[in-house]
Formats: sequence, structure tokens, C-alpha cells
Amino acid sequence: MNSSVHILGAGGIGIAAGVCLVRAGWTVTMVDSNPHKVGIGQSEGMSVDGAITTRANFVQFQDWTQPADATVLLCVKTFDNVEVFTRITNFEPVIPIQNGYEAELEAKNHSVEAIASFVSECAPDRPVTRITRAGALHIGPRKNVSAAQQEKVQMLAGALKQGNLFSIESVANILPFKATKLMYNAAISPLAASAGVDNAQLLIDPLAQRLFFALLRENYSILRHAGVSLETIGPFHPNTVMRILRTPLLPKLMGVFFRPSLRGTYCSMSPDMGSGRTEIDAYNGHLVRLAGDFPCPINRAVIALVEKISRDRIAPAADLLDRTLCINWCATINLCVSWSIQVRKSIICRYKKSNLCALIFAILQQCAKLFMVAILSITSPRIPIYGGEIARSTTPSIMWALCK
Repeated sequence: MNSSVHILGAGGIGIAAGVCLVRAGWTVTMVDSNPHKVGIGQSEGMSVDGAITTRANFVQFQDWTQPADATVLLCVKTFDNVEVFTRITNFEPVIPIQNGYEAELEAKNHSVEAIASFVSECAPDRPVTRITRAGALHIGPRKNVSAAQQEKVQMLAGALKQGNLFSIESVANILPFKATKLMYNAAISPLAASAGVDNAQLLIDPLAQRLFFALLRENYSILRHAGVSLETIGPFHPNTVMRILRTPLLPKLMGVFFRPSLRGTYCSMSPDMGSGRTEIDAYNGHLVRLAGDFPCPINRAVIALVEKISRDRIAPAADLLDRTLCINWCATINLCVSWSIQVRKSIICRYKKSNLCALIFAILQQCAKLFMVAILSITSPRIPIYGGEIARSTTPSIMWALCK
């Protein structure tokens, strides 16, 4: 039985997993590129939530080589994958616990992944973390696996469960859970990280809240359009979340109840803002590529915002979400004209496929949507999207997304 694991990345998730496996009696080797963190780990060990220090082997990444007989948990940020992969010769025992989709990792065709729905925030230069939001670790295959591989996954899941830091959910297919996590990450991270606020502010600040809900809807629409299966992470299935968002007043009401659990929690992208490297491409970039010709204006806009912050080393601030394109009557007219084309196409399509009653209903439905867009344009003096050519070219689509 394999009871040895090497964990690449001594961050919040890596430390939490490492502590669990040490408690279960596994031999744990923590690997990190930060020499100061590795030094503290070697001399003082690692800990979660101020608990008793846990001892493990700590190795600098530059001195690490992949062992032949150990499971490898990949807990680094996706932008570090390229460098890490130069040291990995066999991907069969590698189990990523990452956020987003990274092209090179997807090409490796590995067998198993895990997705964390809990939040663990690690000190930058010490192997000390705290779990700021409870949740689960979903673990399972991403393709058909042998009975021996399945047994190894179950053994790992059982060992992690013994650590008693987070719940473990073994699933038959990890991919729907990964897609659902992306839907949430790609809405929370770019907004909260750009504004420099905790996750709760997305449910408090009116501007951030409107963007957050609109981005959630757009992410869901992209995934469903692409035929991607989704699963439940948290209290609701994504289908239920969308029904909530489409019900007047209910999103704001439920936001009041979710704020306390999000207060003081920060997305994983926050520490990277202004550093020149973020996971925006693994989040929203993946969604844009997945969308193809499907409209995704808000995703394109937040990518532009995060890239500008990173490129120009701009300090995150709440007013960055409010650097907007002004809307006047001309823009409103342009918006209605642009979307009338979409309305005409929709009506023609329904006319060809439906009876007269359905056609009348389609006309009324599209007119109601256009009316909502026009009202939103008139009553809101600014669109909360970062300025520039992207904003100017996607104004109608953005307004449509914000009112859907």
C-alpha cells in the first residue's frame, strides 16, 4: 500500500492536505520554491488554524525529483505548471488540486483530480494556514480508471478524511465539479481581486453585486451552451442558483444570509494582483475560449481589467470596478438597434418552428427584454465595465447580460 505523498506547493491547500495526511500516518514531503518557507518548515513544521505543529519533510523545488513510488499532489497555481512539469516524468500518480483549466495540464490526460470548495489562506512566507471557509474536497477520476487506481484514490480519500479538517466527497466523475467550481471562481476572483476586497463585499457593494450576479449568469450560460455538465458544490446546484438569480429581489435577500460566511475570506487570485502573474487565463480565459462565438462580453472585460492591473502594476482598489464607459441617449439607441437584429433572428427562428401563439409570445418576450435594456441604460448613468475598446465594442452585449 502506498503511504507516501509529495505535495507540490506549500500554500493553503497544500498545507491543509499535508497536515491531514501526516495525521493519518503517511510520509509527507512538502515541496515549495520559497526558500524561506521551506526553511521554516524544516525547523518549525507546519500548522493549520493554530493547532499543534505538524512535522513533515520540506524540500526546495529546485532540489526535488519525482519519486517512483509516491503519489504527487499538484497544489501550485496554474501559472507555475509549465516549470513544475519539467520535473515530472510520470503523470499517472499526479493528482492536481487546482483552480481553473490550464492547457498543458489538460493535455497530460491524467487520471484523477480533486477540487477544493473550502478556503484555506496561507501566510506568504510561513507554512502556516487557516481555513477561513468550511467546505469539502471532491476527489475522483476524470476518465475510466482501473480497479487498482480506484483503490489508490479511495485510500488517499480515506487518509485525508482522518485529518478532520474538511469533509471528503469521493465522486464518480470529477469533471462536472471542476466546471462548477470554475463558474464560481471566474465570477468571484477577478472582481474581488481587482477591487482588493474580501468575498463578502461582492454581496454588499451594489456595483460589485450587480457585476457578480451578471458574471455568474454569463459563466453559467457559456458552460451550458458548450454542453458542459455541472454538479452541486455548496448548498445549491447551478441550475437552482440561476433560478434564484432570475427571481426578483431573491438574490439580494439570500446575499444577506451568505455574507457572514464570506466575510474575511479572500480569493486565491488576490495575493497575485500586481505581481504580473495571475490565473485569469485559467479562469475567464478558458471560458472565453470555450464560448467561441457565444457572447461573453463581461468575461472579456474583466480579463482586460485584470491584465491591465498586472501589466501596469496597479494597486487593487474598489474604484477600479467603477472606471466605466458613460452611456448616453446615443448609446441607448445604438444598443436597441444592435439587439433588434438578435430579436429579429429569434422571431424568425420561432416562426419557422412554432405556431401563431408561440410566435406572438416570442415577440412579446423579446420586446420586454429590449424594454428592460433601454430602461437600464437610461436609469444607470454608467456601465460598470472597465473602459477602452473592449467596453466600446461590447456595450450592447454587456447591458443585455446585466439585465438578463
